[in-house]
Amino acid sequence: MLNQHGCKIAPSTYYAVKKRQSAPSPRSVRDEELKGQIKEVYEANYRVCGARKVWRQLNRQTELPRRFHLLRHRDVSGISGTGVVARGVRRPDGSASVRWLGDKPSSVHWDSFEDAEHVHGHGGATEIVWDDPAEQGGPK
Repeated sequence: MLNQHGCKIAPSTYYAVKKRQSAPSPRSVRDEELKGQIKEVYEANYRVCGARKVWRQLNRQTELPRRFHLLRHRDVSGISGTGVVARGVRRPDGSASVRWLGDKPSSVHWDSFEDAEHVHGHGGATEIVWDDPAEQGGPK
């Protein structure tokens, strides 16, 4: 339409508009998720709470990172010994970071806590001991 009147449109602008029209932005997707949560909190409080109270309630429901340590009962590999061999944290998104203790400490990040548990559990020879209570956040 504008080209007919002699106005130039940059191709990058055209494709940016087309992209926005074809797929929703991550922000709009997150906003839609939050709308449902906000409505639940509002309805649960008999429709009498304001924005501040809803915001506080949603923050209380948010899962927090949860710390743990690996307690090795039997050293299957013969490398790391027994006792507390590592400390870590499980994040709300399901990922985990583990910091190995000892003479040469190292860190590793796992995208999935279950993968870390599978690799480092050694078939029950290593136990995951939660340092933070389940009520504070994280999986029970």
